[in-house]
Order: sequence, then C-alpha cells, then structure tokens
Amino acid sequence: MQTSESIVRCEKRILTTQDLEFFLRSRIYAEIVKFIEDLSKSIVGKELVNYKDVRDKDKNHNKVIYGILDLLDFCEILIDETPPIQQPMRFGNKAFQMWYDKFKQECPKYLESKVVPEKYHNLVCEVSIYITESFGNRTRVDYGTGHELNFILFLYSLVKLEIIQTDDYSDLVLVVFYRYLLIMRRLQMVYLLEPAGSRGVWGLDDYHFLPFLFGSAQLMNPLNKEKECSDNKSINKDFILPGMVLDSAIISPYSDKYLYLNAIQYILQMKSNVHFGECSPVLYSLTSIPTWNKIYIGMLKMYKAEILNKLPVVQHIVFSNIIKFS
Repeated sequence: MQTSESIVRCEKRILTTQDLEFFLRSRIYAEIVKFIEDLSKSIVGKELVNYKDVRDKDKNHNKVIYGILDLLDFCEILIDETPPIQQPMRFGNKAFQMWYDKFKQECPKYLESKVVPEKYHNLVCEVSIYITESFGNRTRVDYGTGHELNFILFLYSLVKLEIIQTDDYSDLVLVVFYRYLLIMRRLQMVYLLEPAGSRGVWGLDDYHFLPFLFGSAQLMNPLNKEKECSDNKSINKDFILPGMVLDSAIISPYSDKYLYLNAIQYILQMKSNVHFGECSPVLYSLTSIPTWNKIYIGMLKMYKAEILNKLPVVQHIVFSNIIKFS
C-alpha cells in the first residue's frame, strides 16, 4: 500500500449508468463481493461474541480489534452526551447532526492512536470517511444499506492496509459488526433516523441487510446444512432450521448468539402490534426454505442485485487511494 506517493483526491466516481456498468466489471467490485463472501465463510457455525468479554477477558485478538471497539465505544459516549432535541417531527432529530459533527471531528484522532499505524497516518482521512459515512447522512438525517456498506468498506480499508488479516475476519463480524449494529439501533431510536431508500414491507428490514446475510451464513454449519428434522419443536443450537426463527423458545435463548435471530427478535420487538407476515413478508416467506445454505445463497444474490448493483446506493461510495475505482 502506498503511503505518501501518488496521492489522489477522494471522490465519488459512480455518477452515471455508464459508471455503474464500469463498477460492476471492475476489480474493486469483485474484491468487495469476495470480502463479504470471505467474512461469511469465516463465521459458519460460530456464535456472536460480547464485545465486553473481548475487551475485558479475552486478550488474544488483533490489537486493531480493540482499537475499533474503543472507537465504537466513543460513538456511544457521544450519544449519551448529545440528547435529542424537542421538535415536532416523526423522523430526523436534528441533534444527530451535532452527534455526527462531534464524531467526524474526533474520529481521525482515534484512528491514529488506536487503529492505523503511523506509516499510514497520511491515509487516516480516507479511513475516517468510510466509518463516518457508515453512521448515516448528516443532511437528511437518515440511514440505509448504503451506509451499512460503508462500514464494510471501512473494514476492507484496514484489510487493504494489511493491518487486518484473514485470521481476524470472524472477529470483524461476530464482535465488531455486531457492536456496530447495536450502536446503529441506538442511533436510529434516539435520533429517529429516517430509513434511506426503504422498500417498506417488501424490503428485508427498514435499515439493514447484512445481519441477515451474515446471519444465514453463521447458521449454515454442517449439521444445519442439509439435515432434515422430524421434530420441529426440538431445540438444539446445532439444529436451528429456518422455520424455527419465529418460535420464542428459539429466539429467547439464541438471539445473543446468532445475528439472524437477533435481527428477527429486534423486528418483533419494534413492530409488536403487527403480524410478522404483514410487516416482513419477505423474511416470513424464508421460513419455508429448508436450509440455511439456500437462504445464504439467495441473500448474497439479493445483496448484489439490490445494493451493489443499484446506482442510488453505490453513487455515494467515495473512492480513494485505498479503495480505488479500478
């Protein structure tokens, strides 16, 4: 990775349908897809990890993981310090803009001190763009899958800088992404972030996609893959079928272990007055799919089609010296 030589301006490059066509054929598109696939493969059969346990009990992780967790902790501190303001609006509390400005100002310092090695400090501004953009749009006070994609680009920028290795991939999802997801839910609730580009009930979720993609990969262990169950009421963490995800006896004990169940539980809590089949018909239809392997394949295909292949989403990607438009 270059340091001070050949520095180019960070800018958005996907502005037209022709740009999108180039992007879909580009090396960086293939790299992003492969990164998501590799992250998914790294968590098959593994459980979520509480970030507090990683920080307080387990010291065997890449130090960059601890640095990212510290940065995400700072996000939460800023939420506590920036209460919502009183305003007569359903969505978009303007206090989010204050939160955003505080984070944007302090983020480079955290990255320099805790995440990015000194030899790459001239590229911290680029890394900072990706994680700052991953929390939503300051002007519109909204959040959607494009912002979620920016968090993946933030993680991938660290891979490109070679400070994250493939051995760290499971931590990126089971610890870091999970922590990010919990913070995003709090931001959405505290500042009433508007869903960006929501497809309503015909989307997977008002805000997120990756908990379902990663979550289906997580449950795609060898015992879950193609085995048939004669008793759908049996409860075994090695044998959770797609048709069981709405069963409270499954959700309650396992929602803190599996992203998919965690996301389902959150929807049920937020929309408790509506039948799941009405508020989330797409997810409800997946309960009839026999295996997690098939759900994961479908999720990956859908992610490419609905996020990476959509101009309104990828037009906001900032390309840089780390994430190059090539």
